[in-house]
Amino acid sequence: MQASNARSSRTLLLVIVAAVILATGCAPPPSADGDTPALNKEVIDDRINDSGVYDVPPENGQGKEIWWRFARNEPKEITVVEQQIEGTKATIILDINTHGNMGKAKTVRYLSGRLRTEWELKSNLVFRRWEIVWTENISMKYKDVPNPESANANAVDETPPEPPKKP
Repeated sequence: MQASNARSSRTLLLVIVAAVILATGCAPPPSADGDTPALNKEVIDDRINDSGVYDVPPENGQGKEIWWRFARNEPKEITVVEQQIEGTKATIILDINTHGNMGKAKTVRYLSGRLRTEWELKSNLVFRRWEIVWTENISMKYKDVPNPESANANAVDETPPEPPKKP
């Protein structure tokens, strides 16, 4: 009976140790010998997707500030203006020009200006990757422009349907 309890205790201890290792990550910290992943333009272009920026005012000064989320399918021109990397943290200033999907919308929202991004090198069980942890609007502004692709859509009857009649 004692042998069974000892085996159960060891198994439980192994399970606890494995859970702690998985929960905290077991990838070694980045080293100076070159195994830290690059934080280059390709990585920046990819990771900007699904991040966002708050407090973007209209270019003309009239209207509400907006929040913008960068979508994978939106066209973006991104230029790295400044980049500082210190260990597992980085600050990158980007100059970005983008716009929302044209689609059938009557207007298209364009966004341009500078954005400060804060990055951290995140580690999990196997991989390390740079991730954006914070963004700050430096000079980004938006403007709404009539959609040239919606000109053809104007020919469509946009009269709203009549509401259902009461019985």
